[in-house]
Amino acid sequence: MIKTPAHPDILQAVARTGAILAQEGYNGPVRLVIAGGVAGLLSGLTRATLDCDVLSCSDDDQWERIENAAREAAAELDLPETWLNRECSIYANDFPLGWQDRTEPVDRFGPLDVHRVSRKDWIAAKLVSSLKRPQDIADIRELKPTAEELSFAEEHLDRLTAEHLDGHDYASQRAILQSIRSQP
Repeated sequence: MIKTPAHPDILQAVARTGAILAQEGYNGPVRLVIAGGVAGLLSGLTRATLDCDVLSCSDDDQWERIENAAREAAAELDLPETWLNRECSIYANDFPLGWQDRTEPVDRFGPLDVHRVSRKDWIAAKLVSSLKRPQDIADIRELKPTAEELSFAEEHLDRLTAEHLDGHDYASQRAILQSIRSQP
């Protein structure tokens, strides 16, 4: 299981949400896959985040129940009401094929079986979104990706380029990738 002291408030909130669900008699399990800032923190990023982006939930029918428990945890822990959200799920297509099979376990919190996207999938998705979100470039640089992770991201760009019928070649993202490769 992944443990890091960089974001105790968010993991405390996830744990509290799971405890609330368990107290209500919900046994789950429900698998949550997190992305965004918390997944970055679990990969070594140091910037703060006050939300937890859920990329996928194995029990969509129970999402409202999970949200309600998360709002209750937010009130107790002085977090924004929507700290646990699925807004990032609209970006699932930015992730490389097979990302679901590469998720990594974080911990089990009551009925919540929490996983995160893998570091290499996170880096590849951040590279795709980097033109709209300049902080993504800084996040990737801070993680100091390995040559293998950068090659994986480039293969992802190659696949996306091949799938685009309009000739989009992700040249700007490739330039960013090259500049990251050349940094000391």
